[in-house]
Amino acid sequence: MAQRVVGIDLMQETVEKASYVALGNDLLHGLSQWLAAADVNALLRLYSADGSYANIFVLSDRSSISDIKVEPRAAIRALVRDALELCRDIERAKVQDFVMQTVASHGLSGLLRSVD
Repeated sequence: MAQRVVGIDLMQETVEKASYVALGNDLLHGLSQWLAAADVNALLRLYSADGSYANIFVLSDRSSISDIKVEPRAAIRALVRDALELCRDIERAKVQDFVMQTVASHGLSGLLRSVD
């Protein structure tokens, strides 16, 4: 019977998830420069309305992410996609630049190939 090293894998997964939680919070904080507070709150409610498993994020308060309930890369991609849909066309390029810079600052440059 082959032996598995499970503890190390779980620790690595936890560290990686923490990186995505931090990225999600930085994105939310920065998006408030271009989106109305009501739009940011609507995004958060959309993703964590009732705390059921189908929701993407767990919130520690009404404005910050404390956990991600799905695959972290998919969760961040969904957040970016939906936030860009809320942006006015004139602000879209600035938001795209902000997103790419923020993702890169977290060392996750491969997460988004481009933001459209």
